[in-house]
Amino acid sequence: GSAVVSFGSRVIAVTDAARGRVWALSPSTVNGFDEENSEPVLAGAQGTVSAVGSDDRIYSADPGSGRVTVTAVDAEGRVADSQAETWEGLKGAGDLQLSVVGDRPVVLDAGAGTLFLPGGREVVLGDARDARLQQPGPGADAVAVATSKALVEVPLDGSAARTVTFGGQGVPAAPVQLGG
Repeated sequence: GSAVVSFGSRVIAVTDAARGRVWALSPSTVNGFDEENSEPVLAGAQGTVSAVGSDDRIYSADPGSGRVTVTAVDAEGRVADSQAETWEGLKGAGDLQLSVVGDRPVVLDAGAGTLFLPGGREVVLGDARDARLQQPGPGADAVAVATSKALVEVPLDGSAARTVTFGGQGVPAAPVQLGG
């Protein structure tokens, strides 16, 4: 299928972007998961993406509504708390990638070359067509984006990015930040 799985320490998110659905599981409920009979914690538009943060909350971005939702779940995968805000620039965005830096969501629309920082602030990235957003990780002051020609570190406050270039080009992989 088209489902993408994201792991936290106690929470597992299963996202079907084609159907715009996100389910929450725990290690004890994963074996009984059936997407047809399990209640999703979020139902959004086609293209919805999600990731589990280091705080075990599920962060989701819906390109239809522009909503970024943070969902906390209990041990059975039921919604305990959900908070959402609308990032206007996300409305109608293309193929999204979402990551979480500590407890701050970051979204990349590589096709448009737009990085959305926490709160929806937009940063334009060059050479971003095949860019890869970093994997979810611990709190840090910046988010890493790999392009075919460079590694770009974009401060979450929107200040000037730092670029590390390398000779040549290649297919980027999702960067990982450890220890902030």
